Amino acid sequence: MKTKVGLREIEEALRNPRAFVRGQRTGGYPRYSRFMALRSTALDFHKDNDLSTAQRVLEERFRRSFKVIKGNDEYFDMLKKYVKSFLALGTTFVRARINVSIQLPEEYGDEFQVSGQITRLDIHPDGGYRAWLFSRTPEEWQAELKYPLIQEACAKQLNVGPQEIVPGVYEFSGGTYTQCQYTKHQIRAANGRLLRLLDEIKRVRPSPKAKS
Repeated sequence: MKTKVGLREIEEALRNPRAFVRGQRTGGYPRYSRFMALRSTALDFHKDNDLSTAQRVLEERFRRSFKVIKGNDEYFDMLKKYVKSFLALGTTFVRARINVSIQLPEEYGDEFQVSGQITRLDIHPDGGYRAWLFSRTPEEWQAELKYPLIQEACAKQLNVGPQEIVPGVYEFSGGTYTQCQYTKHQIRAANGRLLRLLDEIKRVRPSPKAKS
């Protein structure tokens, strides 16, 4: 069975490969949260670009999933801010929830799967694409390994050059977009760093039990 490494888990794995491997064995899924509901509703907004409809969808999701209504207003405010920020951005929505996989050398591809999801893909009016991930709060993300990998993987999936893709993050609490495009050298370096991480994961993970 292949070891699966999610793009969102890469920083955790880099900090402590052994703990990452232990966490994979325990498994489990994150508990459904108001932020998850907000993120899904923000993407649903692009189906018809109607804020009122999106607000009703979010209200219904909250009603079904959460008994306590305290704090809901904050998320409705963030939804409004999301719509306002998107319209001000000037890009055109293309798709949501785009799954991407990192192409690994054959000797790694037999043992590992590295994949993740781009939250939203837009076309910029000046050309090229914007590949967005969403964040609840501000973060310094530009040095994280997954973003140059996402830039390359998205380019391959769309059959365009990597310089046609600009990764970025939308931060809900502030309603802001930040973006960073990586050079070919930075993308090559990121791939090399990923392979070194996979080597370390392979070193620390338990050996398969011998067949009787």
